[in-house]
Formats: sequence, C-alpha cells, structure tokens
Amino acid sequence: MEKIKFYEENKEKIKKAVIALVSIGIMAGFINYVNDKNEEIEKLRAEKEQVIIENLKEKVLELQTEKKQLLNMITYCKGSLYNENQFDIGKNQIDKLVEDFKKFKKGGK
Repeated sequence: MEKIKFYEENKEKIKKAVIALVSIGIMAGFINYVNDKNEEIEKLRAEKEQVIIENLKEKVLELQTEKKQLLNMITYCKGSLYNENQFDIGKNQIDKLVEDFKKFKKGGK
C-alpha cells in the first residue's frame, strides 16, 4: 500500500525521470555512433593520403627515369654530332639521330 501511495504521489516525477534516463541513453548511443563514424572517416582519410603519397612516389620515380634517359640521349646526340662532320648537320644525320633515338627508347643502341 505504501508503494502504491508513493507511486501516486510521485507519478509525474517518475515519468520525468524515466524520460530523462531514456533521453540520456539515446544521446549516449548517438554520441558513440558519431565517434565511431569519425574514427572511420579519419582512417579512410589516412588511407587515401597514403595512396596519394605512393602514387606521387611512383610518378617521381618515372620522371627521374625519363630524365636520366633524356640526359643520356642528349649526351649520345652530342657525341654523334661531334663525331660526324664537326656539327655539320644534314638531313641524313638528322634521320640517323631519329633512328638512333628510336633504338635508344627501345633499349638498344
């Protein structure tokens, strides 16, 4: 009987307390959900940045290799020009240099 009387007297307070507890539980769940999503976003961002860095490293290596090839070809062309008629460039020499360059790009001389 005493419990019923207590309930009747505090009915509104009990409702408010239950609503407050449920609200707190919902907010806590939402906060945990948002934190989990933020962690996922940060992880994906870090992975994306790593992929970009790896792609840039590959591109730098490609460009360095191409630069070395071009410098070698320039040196080779200078030598060819110097050895053939002391810089007297004619159509045949240009054609020969173009052929040499094509061979060089394929990996042979």
